[in-house]
Amino acid sequence: MKVLAGLGYGIAIVLSVGFVAGELVLTSPFRNQTNADIELGFFLSQWAARVSLAALLVGILLAVAIWRSASGLKTKAVVLVGFAALGLSAYMARESFAEREFAALAEIVRIPVANSTHVLPNDLVLGVKDGGVATAYPVPIIAYHHIVNDRLADEPFVVTY
Repeated sequence: MKVLAGLGYGIAIVLSVGFVAGELVLTSPFRNQTNADIELGFFLSQWAARVSLAALLVGILLAVAIWRSASGLKTKAVVLVGFAALGLSAYMARESFAEREFAALAEIVRIPVANSTHVLPNDLVLGVKDGGVATAYPVPIIAYHHIVNDRLADEPFVVTY
């Protein structure tokens, strides 16, 4: 019985962490993605909340059973670490870290090109010129935030790609 409980607990942890981490890895904007990556990432994101909740509920039952039959601190420590992984996965499946992390730039900081230390000479930029004023938006920054809200000739202007 102990072996089955431990195996079930391990499967619950792997499923829960796998769904959440898999989505984050597959849909990461900083690596090349295939259509299959995006499709699998979308599938995982649709099911991550349900799978992580089910894994957490099953994990609670199995953790209690394993804890009661455990005599050593090592086994109890493993149960606690597994339970932490289940709880964190259930939380992350419901929290939109990507949307918060990749939020649109709310405040634009303009600096002269000569003072720029974070944009390298060969970095790609998206450029806009209005009259005699030119503005460059570094692609690495846009790739991280996805959207830049700005103003052009006192009109709202959105930069994205």
